[in-house]
Amino acid sequence: MSTTQILHPEAKSATVSSPRPAMMASPESSFPSTPAQEVTVEFPSNFGGPSPAPRAGQTVFERIPSAKVTQSRRVLVTTLLILANLVQMTVNFAGTAGGRTLTQSMGVKPTYASWVGASYGLTQGTFVLISGRLGDVYGYRKLVLAGGAWLSIATLASAFCGKAFFAFLTMRALASAPMGGYFGALFLGAFMEKTDWKWFFVFTSGLGIAVSLAIWLLSMRETPVDQHGKIDYVGSALGTTSLILFNFVWNQAPSVGWQTPYEIVLLIISIILFGAFLVWEKRYTSHPIMPLEIFKAPSFLTVLLVVLLNYMAVGTLIWYQVLWLQEVWKWSPLQFAVGWTPFVICATAAACLAAWLVPRLAAQWILAIGTCTILISNALMATVPVSQSYWAQVFPSVVLFAFCPDFVYTAGQIIASNSVRRHQQGIAGSIVGTLNLYGNSLGLGFASTIEVQSAKRSGSQIIGYRSALYFGVAISVIALILDVGFVRLVKDNREGWGEEDRLRIEEIELAQYAEASGANPHAVVERP
Repeated sequence: MSTTQILHPEAKSATVSSPRPAMMASPESSFPSTPAQEVTVEFPSNFGGPSPAPRAGQTVFERIPSAKVTQSRRVLVTTLLILANLVQMTVNFAGTAGGRTLTQSMGVKPTYASWVGASYGLTQGTFVLISGRLGDVYGYRKLVLAGGAWLSIATLASAFCGKAFFAFLTMRALASAPMGGYFGALFLGAFMEKTDWKWFFVFTSGLGIAVSLAIWLLSMRETPVDQHGKIDYVGSALGTTSLILFNFVWNQAPSVGWQTPYEIVLLIISIILFGAFLVWEKRYTSHPIMPLEIFKAPSFLTVLLVVLLNYMAVGTLIWYQVLWLQEVWKWSPLQFAVGWTPFVICATAAACLAAWLVPRLAAQWILAIGTCTILISNALMATVPVSQSYWAQVFPSVVLFAFCPDFVYTAGQIIASNSVRRHQQGIAGSIVGTLNLYGNSLGLGFASTIEVQSAKRSGSQIIGYRSALYFGVAISVIALILDVGFVRLVKDNREGWGEEDRLRIEEIELAQYAEASGANPHAVVERP
């Protein structure tokens, strides 16, 4: 039986006479010539028409549809992703710009005000550490959509907490960029002057839903990078719980004092949990979320400490600049947003300048410049007279501070990534990202503790503010000394994709093609 008959048993036979020339006789042999014979060619009954339906159980291979994405669609999706980040940063900074005003509206003691600014960064900064791994396994598109939905729901719930301050803080924590921060202050100030504060959260929630729906409709489906990979849930639980408890203790201390028993108990528990996390990651898990050998890389641990101290100083400056302008100078949240307009312009310029400096200046010195800007900004605010023009010290403080986040983050990512092996660069970047908002929140807890104690001893709230800002100066000085004295990095002149990157991309693409055609994606590429 021919192959055609096996594949198409319904095929009909057609006979074609084909004269076959006789073989030429060889001088050395006397083989008879092959006579002419008839060759049978099989044609399906529907030859020239549509393909027949497959039989039951017959494997069918389909052509992979061409996944063409237009340039305009790519630009639109990228814009939507930027807007999604804008929305979440708007929600974040609204708590900082309007923290004191919101607590007054809810009838809560001023010592709890710092929680409004710290609660969001506490959870967002903590969960950045594991979000990268979740994206690898479940897909980044799914993670973006789930995060957008969660943010919108939690933000909407914040609007209906009424006088329930701690429920409001919980929703802020569950909700978890320069432009976003500016719009957070601007929108909240406008809403609080014209209507009730809750409508700001309703508006922001609706904006988040609209952006998430647009991303869902326009973004392409993806195959996760490590679809069948494992997630270290035990390590994730130990690590995130220890970080949250440690941060909670420091931000709660200004309100209840260190004499409260649960403060010391929770601090000890957080340290024990972090120790258990380190032991688990080192000895018991085969797929750690934070391989401990990464900290053996040259300068890596020092860079993390420098970045953490810088972001603690950033959190301190933002909060106490808000308090100085709103409590001492009696500015409204909307006036504060207008006074922060130079920050938007300079921060945008700082992002471009940082990118321009990367190939021209060692990352160690980019980090040092960013550290100097936040150091001077804190010093300017710590020495502002009670009666002075905005332009004398507050304005230069705002302008200089705008350069710190982009310079520190850019340089920190470069140094951290180049200090470790290539396959560890994603983890290194996640750790630096974790220190961003987590450092803001932790710095606010430390500074608030200093403020409360200093104000209690001196009897002056202004002295309390100044003491907190001097704390920001001190940790910036420590960060600068560590950076200049101990961070060392050989200049990296690599450009473009490396061989390992290209091979990894090829593996992912081949796996996608194999999965679409019904083949076994795990057998497509086997590399040691």
